[in-house]
Order: sequence, then structure tokens, then C-alpha cells
Amino acid sequence: MNTLAKDRAYNRKQSRLAGVYEWSMRVGIFIMHQTLATWGVIILSPLVAGAICDLWIPLAKAPSVAQLQWLLTGTPYFSIQPAFALVAGWGLWRIFHHRAILWVWVLPLLLLCFAFAAVPTLTPSLMGAAVEAGHSRFAHYFGRGCQPENRCIDQILVTLPFYTATAYSLGAKLAAVASGRGGK
Repeated sequence: MNTLAKDRAYNRKQSRLAGVYEWSMRVGIFIMHQTLATWGVIILSPLVAGAICDLWIPLAKAPSVAQLQWLLTGTPYFSIQPAFALVAGWGLWRIFHHRAILWVWVLPLLLLCFAFAAVPTLTPSLMGAAVEAGHSRFAHYFGRGCQPENRCIDQILVTLPFYTATAYSLGAKLAAVASGRGGK
């Protein structure tokens, strides 16, 4: 084998390795943003809300722990986590410009659609009571049919990750449009 043929074979091998490396980096970046957009935001939101409340004390009466808990998990639309995810998506887009940020809502949506269509509840002991009370699957996953105070965590496990991932992607898209990099 002459040196030209060896060089071509070596270049093909390096090209394949570079392709595998690039693909694995893209998958890793997506997994990182998927984790941050869902469980990272869900876990960090109470810490950030608590820190804000600590700063709020000198200015006004700080909300109690019960009020903070109600804001975090007591409403079916979870107001704090999506707001935090929106800001996080905006900020991380401004730093990294990873296009994967724009797609982290897809897996939580698929999980939500599957749960909505195929799984009446992840906590089956409560489903009997919910059906007797006339709650629909829509009320179970999006309304007051499943609340943590009733030991039902389906919305926290399924709906909340969808909300946070969607807000994270929306924040990134808004940052992309504002910076002129994502207006397509």
C-alpha cells in the first residue's frame, strides 16, 4: 500500500471518529439541557424562591413556608417553576447558543401525551376517588383532580416537567429572536 492510499484510509478513519465525536457531543448537550430544563429547574426553584424571600424580608413581610409551598406545588399551573425556567432558558441561550435548548420540550410532551392517553394515573390508589368525584383525565393532569396535598404527584412527575421544559425552550427562543440569531 502506498503512502497516498494510507493517508486516505487514515483520513477516512479520522473523519468517522470526528463524526462520532460530534454526534456524541450533540447528544450529551441535549441530555444536559433536558435535565436542566426539567428536574434541574424543579429542584432549584424552591432554593431560588427561598433566597428571594430571604432578600424580601427587609422590604416587606416575607411569605410563610406554607405560602411558598402553595406557590410551588399547590396550584395546577405551577407559577414559579415555569417563570424560573423561562429566565434560565433565556440566560443559557445567551451564553451557549445551543440549538438543543429549543427542543427540550419534545420528550416531556411525549411523556405527557402517553400518560394522558394510556395511564389514567401514576398513583392508582387515588384514581377510584377521582373517578367517583367526576374528575376527568384533563382535570387529573391539568386541573385540581390531582394535588400533592392529596398524596397525588402525577402533575409533579408528568405535567410540571412539560411546563418547565416548554418555558425553558420559549425563553431560549425569545433570547434568540432578541439577539437576531433565531428569528427564522
